[in-house]
Amino acid sequence: RAPIAGTVADVSGMAGTQTSGGGNSNPSATTSTSTSSGSGASSSGFVTLTGLKGMQLVASFAETDTAKLRVGQAATVTVDALPSTELAAHVIAIAGTATSSSGVVTYPVTFALDRSESGLKPGMSANVDVVVGEADNVLHVPTAAVNGSGSNATVTVLRNGQQVRVSVVAGLAGDSSTAILSGLTNGESVVLPSVSFSTSGGT
Repeated sequence: RAPIAGTVADVSGMAGTQTSGGGNSNPSATTSTSTSSGSGASSSGFVTLTGLKGMQLVASFAETDTAKLRVGQAATVTVDALPSTELAAHVIAIAGTATSSSGVVTYPVTFALDRSESGLKPGMSANVDVVVGEADNVLHVPTAAVNGSGSNATVTVLRNGQQVRVSVVAGLAGDSSTAILSGLTNGESVVLPSVSFSTSGGT
């Protein structure tokens, strides 16, 4: 009899194998019933149970992004195996110790899923987006069009066929757009920076 309720994730034994009783009933550990063979050999896991409720996700964030995170912030999780499903989650822990790989410093952040989802299994790959700031009903432009930040920001606009750089006050900056608090009016044409590529070797 299993010590807790769960979903069978692995069965290491075979039908007909004689085993003796025994097990690990500590629910705080990875739960499995431990049995030994009929010959009295050392114990090994026979059935592994997995709890599919209260699942968590651990994701690594760059140090600059980690500074913006706080416990309780809302997040959206997408799972590679369930591409059409978005799961609500929230930050429950931010590691105080960093990990470094190839000179890139990251911090593990733990998220709790707000609800379970059919088909979701432990070990699946996932992506997470965290809401670190929000501004509603504001004028915004592509982030790539803004130079500087705050009251020292500028944006290039198209006026009478000419490109004119104007001073603006930039607000909340997101991955794709930045709020403009003053300096622009709705409907103006904003000029995005151009990118040039050089070729060599006839390619």
